Amino acid sequence: MVTGVVTGLLVLSWLGNTVFSGDGDGDNKADKGSESASSTGGSGTDPGAGTDPGTDSDGFPEARYKLVLPPTLVAQKYKFTDDMSELGEKAVQARDPLVKNPKAIVGQYTSAGGPQNGGLVVSGMYAQIKQPDISRKAMLRGSASEQNSRLAVPPKDFKPAGSDTTISCQVIVATSAGTKVTMPVCAWVDGNTGATVGLIDGKSTSIRPEAVDLAQAAETTAKVRTEMRQPIG
Repeated sequence: MVTGVVTGLLVLSWLGNTVFSGDGDGDNKADKGSESASSTGGSGTDPGAGTDPGTDSDGFPEARYKLVLPPTLVAQKYKFTDDMSELGEKAVQARDPLVKNPKAIVGQYTSAGGPQNGGLVVSGMYAQIKQPDISRKAMLRGSASEQNSRLAVPPKDFKPAGSDTTISCQVIVATSAGTKVTMPVCAWVDGNTGATVGLIDGKSTSIRPEAVDLAQAAETTAKVRTEMRQPIG
């Protein structure tokens, strides 16, 4: 099943690597392959995302937001099917100097029209996170680093209308049991939350990588973030 390919890739990739910050090689530099493709919109005033929400005594952003797995996502386009957060919990507990008090959130969703029409896998965490830009790039590297996947289109940065945080998207090609899947994988990280989102549809086994609409994928990811991210308390 195509969704199984996506699930295994995203759950075991960045969660199984050095969770957010990676090995540090090039993390403090702008990715050469990344190009800005921003669509301007409302800047937003949410203190937990594009702006500093305040820091604790260790210099980490205060914990103000968490992630949840709602019954549906993207205006009921996707329906919740499986909570796999336990798979990521052990990995996110690995020491990362940029992350404090992490909690894994991993969920699989299928299209409301049925699994044959695709689905969505979100693999992330909520925590107190320093330097979100570094973490976002590390997450995308993880999704393209698995043995049976390759990066087909390098990351591009977007800021969808109404979004107050950068969303980076790339295209990967993954193969499992003879099935090749081409899909966009997007990531966001703010001071309290971060996730990768893999999107598949009926064209995922046939579309050319360069034909994938990354701007649309970024907009979908922004909606996922809005619907999953909630104030603590």
